[in-house]
Amino acid sequence: MPSRRKRRVQQHIVGDAGVNHVAGIVVDAGFVPLVVPGGSDYGTDILLFTFDAQGRAENGDLRVQVKTSAHLKRLKRSNAYDFDISKRDLQLWLNETSPFVLVLFGNSTGSA
Repeated sequence: MPSRRKRRVQQHIVGDAGVNHVAGIVVDAGFVPLVVPGGSDYGTDILLFTFDAQGRAENGDLRVQVKTSAHLKRLKRSNAYDFDISKRDLQLWLNETSPFVLVLFGNSTGSA
């Protein structure tokens, strides 16, 4: 009988690489990222806590969703990218009370 356990597939590994890359950028900027376990399943990958110029914690947080793709499609004559998102994700982000940031991570280039 085949196993019914969940499998970790390449898409999960690539997604985690993107989240970890962004979390590293956040740390380098002097902020605190809290990677949400299973966040990609619920629309928020990172809770980001910020500090003012004197290093004092600021109120609230930012929510970050990292979308990873092997091939990001850059629009001609623009600094924008073409990337499909689900209507459910968009509705969740637009109704969020905290500021929401969508980060595209190019797995082939290793850049966010």
